[in-house]
Amino acid sequence: MTEDQPRRTGLSLDRLERYALPLALVAVIVTFSLAPGTRDAFLTTANLKFVLNNQAVPVLVALAVMIPLIVNEFDLSVGSVAALSSVVAAAGTTRFDLPWLVAVALAVLVSAVVGLATGLLVARAGISSLVATLGVSSVIFGLLAWYTDGESILGAFPERFLALGTWPWPLVILVVATAVLWYVLEQTPFGRRLYAVGSNREAARLIGIGVAHKVTISFVLSGTLAGLAGVVAVARNSGANPTVGPALLLPALAAAYLGATAFIRTFNARGTAVGVLLVAFTVSGFTLAGIEPWVKDVINGAMLLVAVAAVAALRRHSDSNRPV
Repeated sequence: MTEDQPRRTGLSLDRLERYALPLALVAVIVTFSLAPGTRDAFLTTANLKFVLNNQAVPVLVALAVMIPLIVNEFDLSVGSVAALSSVVAAAGTTRFDLPWLVAVALAVLVSAVVGLATGLLVARAGISSLVATLGVSSVIFGLLAWYTDGESILGAFPERFLALGTWPWPLVILVVATAVLWYVLEQTPFGRRLYAVGSNREAARLIGIGVAHKVTISFVLSGTLAGLAGVVAVARNSGANPTVGPALLLPALAAAYLGATAFIRTFNARGTAVGVLLVAFTVSGFTLAGIEPWVKDVINGAMLLVAVAAVAALRRHSDSNRPV
């Protein structure tokens, strides 16, 4: 064995680790495409459209969760912010007769403002992001319960607005949002500064990065993406459900942590989107196989535990190989 062989072996293993998540997605698709109980329905155009059409909202919420994670903060309010946005968009369109573009812009703006307020609580007031976002989430759900009495907001929505929820627009939104975030986070100085803050805050301060500003901006971006998710949810469902928020959080966290094991082995947009699709196709396959609905929650919880353990293991491996 030559001296270069161990080095090439290490490089191959590193590449395999970085692309293990996309390979797992391919493996899931191939497995359910060939399995006797699911092969007739899994890879049909109808099922693929159904699965992909339903992933715009989960991907947007997962991307919203991911951005604060880059700077080592948690945003547990993304589900409530998405619910708030959906209510603002639906009520603005059906109850206040706003043009749908104005209602959509208002919904996203309100969500961004909530993100700004949360970011200031965390970055300027020094409140733990877990406590701050849980508090913000509780306030939002209380206000939504007061305004809607826990009932969905339905009505006649403009066709152009509802088109955002029909094929292929949810897939287009998913791809565009992921691509834009990939570029911003991995190809621009702003993104590199976010990663620097997450890697070592004190070092980031010493080289002149405004840590508090970057943390605040991460929550603003999170709120904006959650707001966009709420808008798409209204278009998908022809109405706003003010109680849907909590169901969005766990899958989003699972996808973000799964994504952190892929590509650049930290939180990233491409990995997060693949993580959402992995969970979605896994659930779809098991559903076609006839599993009970509660298994979906088990899958989401198991994926989150596995992903967190994998991220911790990768970080320990990285730290052990770092030169002293």
